[in-house]
Amino acid sequence: MEVCVVSGKGGTGRTTVSVGLAVALGDLSAPNPIELIDCDVEAPNDHLYLRCADAGEEPVLVPVPFWAPEGCTACGACARACEFSGLTLLGDRVEVFPERCHSCGACTAACPTGALTEGVRRVGVVRSASSPGVALRWGELDAGATRAAPVIQAARHGRRPGSQRVLDGPPGSSCSLVAAARGADMALLVTEPTPFGLHDLELAWRAVTLLGVPSAVVLNKAQRREGRIHSFCRARGVPILLEIPLDRDLAQAGARGVPLPVADPAYGPVLRGLWSCLETVFAPRRAV
Repeated sequence: MEVCVVSGKGGTGRTTVSVGLAVALGDLSAPNPIELIDCDVEAPNDHLYLRCADAGEEPVLVPVPFWAPEGCTACGACARACEFSGLTLLGDRVEVFPERCHSCGACTAACPTGALTEGVRRVGVVRSASSPGVALRWGELDAGATRAAPVIQAARHGRRPGSQRVLDGPPGSSCSLVAAARGADMALLVTEPTPFGLHDLELAWRAVTLLGVPSAVVLNKAQRREGRIHSFCRARGVPILLEIPLDRDLAQAGARGVPLPVADPAYGPVLRGLWSCLETVFAPRRAV
């Protein structure tokens, strides 16, 4: 079971839910620890909640074209083949812009003389660590790098068969969300009862729906009344599986980096019940 926890905007409590789920499930006696993957590669912070030391790291390398003037006829075929303006022909010289390259290989395939070859460029790193019951991996995008998707994909790589995985997705509904949620069994959409929360919930819901990933909602900072979030979910048949109330003590614990089941032990069985619901109700739908 692989569940991706996402939100259309930052600050809704996505990491609170992700880390809370991992800690709650990690408290159970199991032969294998639950895997927690922090896919917010521009600002990963799951490791701050778990307070674990690094156990290793792997660089993330992506293919990029390299131009050699020898043999180049300045035909411009490479520039015409690139849909991302990753390189251009300036007179008799090919200028490559690595930060725009999407590593598709179209330019090297189009070059008739072999003047373009593929090399590699580092865009980030994947780190790994562990704490009791939880195996943690997180990606970090290098300073100046612009493509988060390869780092997210590298962090997700290597899933053990039959493992339980929580993916702490990135905020927003762009390519980073797609890289984190594509292929997951389930998406948990974390939102808050505000106009911005509703607007960005709809964007995230549309994104995971287009990916074919079934979804449910966790409403954080919930009030004691129904509102537009409830109306939105009813209209689209998206269940709200958990409401976490607006609580000063929980907010202060989160600011100190204390996981939800540690801040309030009552949330341990609540979050395990949420996971059990995802396994018994939603995972079979994904398998159909």
